[in-house]
Amino acid sequence: MERDETIAGYLRNWKAIQHNRPNQGKSVTKKHRKRPQSGLFHVYIRGTNHKIIFYDNQDRSVFLIILNEEAVKNKSQISAFILMDNHLHLQVKTENLSSLIKCVLSRYAIWFNIRKGWKGPLFEKPFGSSPIHSSMLMKNNILYILSNAIRERISIYPEDYLWSSYHFGFNAIPCEISELINIDTLPVEGFFKSRFDFRNEILTYHPENDSAKTSYSGRTPHADIIKYFNLLLSGRNIYALTGPEKRSIIRRLRFEKHANYWQIASIVRVSYAEAREACR
Repeated sequence: MERDETIAGYLRNWKAIQHNRPNQGKSVTKKHRKRPQSGLFHVYIRGTNHKIIFYDNQDRSVFLIILNEEAVKNKSQISAFILMDNHLHLQVKTENLSSLIKCVLSRYAIWFNIRKGWKGPLFEKPFGSSPIHSSMLMKNNILYILSNAIRERISIYPEDYLWSSYHFGFNAIPCEISELINIDTLPVEGFFKSRFDFRNEILTYHPENDSAKTSYSGRTPHADIIKYFNLLLSGRNIYALTGPEKRSIIRRLRFEKHANYWQIASIVRVSYAEAREACR
């Protein structure tokens, strides 16, 4: 009994202390840094849980069309971009960053899910952005963006990868994506003497904090696995497959294309555990 009274007394004292605290009755919430809306930005966007957001060239084409339309509506200028498989990078000058990017992502996600017959959020939230305050940072950011495909071993030279703004500026010959999006080429043409100079700086660029990505990891490139996945799917909706059919696709990606479990999870839109279980 004495023990119970001691505990009860302790609880009464604790409640009294809490009652006298200045924040009593108010929820404690984490303060988020307010995102700048006006200026020049590096924007980076990933698929939710690193899932694939571009399965083929039609996906990429539609994204660029939407991006261009929303940039015009929001009086914004895109000066650099690259579309990878599960993420993308932009360099954009705008007066209303959140409105621009949210409209782009919302429109594309709706189109993507209707086309694929898939469900759920497509993009990781919130998107990432960093303001660019100097010319040196702006040039470095352009090189970082356009060297992504090379550092990820998708291409050897910047001209080999179609889905980037490298193909604009310096009186470039019109290519497949020229009519999809307008690019502000003044920054690139101001920083680099010629396309040859531009190309060489991309080839020799290595981010200081990204050295691990410059060495080959030994894994099969995402692009090769996605191509094989589309072939196996044959236009079918992944959500309409039976359990055995989905497991068969997972196993073929694993044992015929040597995809790792993280790659399978991101492409087939299953969990890491599901990918491993299917291959046992």
